[in-house]
Amino acid sequence: MILCLSYANIVFAIDRITPIPNSISYDKEKAELGKSLYMDKSLSKDGKVSVIPAIGLINTVLMDLNFQ
Repeated sequence: MILCLSYANIVFAIDRITPIPNSISYDKEKAELGKSLYMDKSLSKDGKVSVIPAIGLINTVLMDLNFQ
């Protein structure tokens, strides 16, 4: 049993965690399109609601993408 657990530790230790990059490249035009679609109320059934209230994380996302 101990041998099996030791082997499991070795196998899982081989998979390394990839560090998060300091910056991520993105297409600014696509990001702006996504932002406008995300905020577009005309896409809802009654034309009164955008995705913003449904998700609730808009401030965090926009700050991360520098869209303020």
